[in-house]
Amino acid sequence: MSWFDRRKRQRDQLVFSWDSGALAYVHASLDKNGRYQIHRFGVERQGGDSLEDFAKRLSAVGFKGRFANIMLRLSQYQLLQTGAPAVAPGELRTAARYQIRDMVDVHIDDVTLDVLRVGDATERAISHLFVVAAANALIREVMGIGQAMRCTMRVIDIQDLAQRNLQSTWVRHNGDLKRAHAALVVTDDSKALLPISANQELFYSLRTELGAGFMRSGWGENAAPEPAVETDLTLAPAGTNVAAEVGMGLSLGDADRTQRVVFEVHL
Repeated sequence: MSWFDRRKRQRDQLVFSWDSGALAYVHASLDKNGRYQIHRFGVERQGGDSLEDFAKRLSAVGFKGRFANIMLRLSQYQLLQTGAPAVAPGELRTAARYQIRDMVDVHIDDVTLDVLRVGDATERAISHLFVVAAANALIREVMGIGQAMRCTMRVIDIQDLAQRNLQSTWVRHNGDLKRAHAALVVTDDSKALLPISANQELFYSLRTELGAGFMRSGWGENAAPEPAVETDLTLAPAGTNVAAEVGMGLSLGDADRTQRVVFEVHL
């Protein structure tokens, strides 16, 4: 199975993610105007069901026999950046595996990976790669869920690239694709993702720690804002973890000190 490949749009799309016994999904189809219409979305929890019983319940929702794309959650993979080795395109994965062997959270033999060139290859003196790495056990688990649902899995995708696609779609309709653009999306109660793209390609991606309880905080009018934390988003040197978490300076003290967070990004 390929990861995040460039593919033609399909009229029927089922995307799901699997984490901690919960399956989140979106089912949509392409209409005659070239826009996707969402038919259903939600979360189904396995609970005490066996995998077989859970799959039957999912089939009743209407997943059986559909083509499906798997979306990995931020906690399920690493996004690393390294210099592009001087090898043939067909040897990039093998070379990248060697380069990141000391950067992954598990033994390199227990990792599934794929590679993507940084940026759009225009006017770049030094070539870099994004390397996406996920544990083999996780890949087998999510594939097993899809197979139990009797779906045909096509692509394993990651949130960084899905958000890049959403940003590029918006810019394509509202601005200049060649200009850099970014979007900060809160992915759970305390973390956010900030990909930076241009010309429909990913140049940088940053995971940001907002602080526990950020989304539950009261945003009162009289709250004094915390000082902004400036983050340098220039291209990281080869051999760095692009997905490193950056502290936002949120206090763990009283609520008044955490009601306002100012996030400034200098491109």
